[in-house]
This record gives sequence, C-alpha cells and structure tokens, in this order.
Amino acid sequence: MRYIFVHQNLPRKMKDALSPYGTCIPLPPFEKLPFPVSAHPDMLMANIGGTLLIHEEYAAGQALLQDLHIPFMLSHTPVEKEYPNDVRLNCFSVGHCFFANSKAVSADAVSLAEEKNFRFVSVKQGYAKCSSAIAGGAVATADKSIYKAALRENIPTLLLSPHHIDIETYDTGFIGGAGFSLDDKLFFFGHIESYPQYTELRNFFTKQGITLISLSGDPIFDYGGAVVLS
Repeated sequence: MRYIFVHQNLPRKMKDALSPYGTCIPLPPFEKLPFPVSAHPDMLMANIGGTLLIHEEYAAGQALLQDLHIPFMLSHTPVEKEYPNDVRLNCFSVGHCFFANSKAVSADAVSLAEEKNFRFVSVKQGYAKCSSAIAGGAVATADKSIYKAALRENIPTLLLSPHHIDIETYDTGFIGGAGFSLDDKLFFFGHIESYPQYTELRNFFTKQGITLISLSGDPIFDYGGAVVLS
C-alpha cells in the first residue's frame, strides 16, 4: 500500500487525479504551527530513508498513523509558531545528502538521517523542503543557499526565480510546497505549464528522466507538498 499524505484542503479533483498512484491521506492541522501552514505535510512530518518522523506533540497525526497501522518515530524537539522553531521537520534528502538548517532542524531528524547514512548538509534556509522540488536525484529551488550547497555536492541543480506560486495568507509560496515527486513523475498542485519558467524546469527534469504532471488547470498553489510512504 502506498500512502500520499496531503493537506486537508487539497481539492478533490487533485486527490482524484492522484488516486491511480496511491491513497491520499489528508492531514489534520497541528495547533503548534502557524495557521497558514498548520496542515502542510512538509511542516508536519518527514520521510527520512523510508522512516516516517513526526512531531511528539502532534497527537492527531499520531492517531491517524496508528489507525492506519503505519510505524513512525517521534521528533522530541519543541515546536513553536515563530520561525525558526516551526521548521523542525522541514528537511529533505537527495542522493547521499540530508539538507536542513542546522539551527532549526529537529535533533531527531539529524540522528535518523545519520542512521540512514546520509551526510548532513546545512543550509541557511529553514524552509528547506518547502523551497525545493526534488526528483530523479536533482533539485530545483529559488533559494541560493540550497542551490550553492547542492552544487558543492555535485547534485544536478536548477536555480529558479522566486514568486509566481500562490499560498494562503503569505505573499508567495515555494516550488517544493507546490508539488511532490513519485517514481519518475513530479506532480504539481495546479497547471505547471503556466509557470513562467516551465520550459526551463521541464527541460531540466527531463534530463533526469522525470515527467512534470499538472494536477489541475488552476494556478500553481503551495499546499505544503506531500509526504509519500510506500
């Protein structure tokens, strides 16, 4: 069984479009996080080397996973609404590297990454996962600290311009929060063809064997990505 953990408000038509690829599981919000991102998967949990890590105080999320008989580990680092204490699990791995802000990421996430033999790469951006579209061992991001760090690790990387992604309340969303990868596909919450750098993004990921998929004809929207567990 493959589970795709998504924002509780992800439109039905997008969930239906994903149904051939796995079972969508809407995540309840976590009151310790700021309202606009309290149900964003990339703020609530992290899949590190096939092991799911979630916040210790995220009781609703734990209950959901227990009901589904999905094993998980707990992050004990306290969470608060103010940045950088809200981005404890906003991290990602690509290749043999684990990217996160060393001053913000959960100590449990770092320990788990080390157990999985990932090399820790610290970046300035606390919203590391939000900021990065990851697929086929490559990264596309508008964040220069992630871009430079990935290049140093010899990871194929594309630097994007910021903006052009909608999000609730905030001025602009992130490319990582606007989609997620699964197998040889990179799905987007909206019409990726309307994104100003679509051609550049498509050509970059095509070289990695990745196909871009639009989940609707709506403008691209940051729903906090998705966490996939197979």
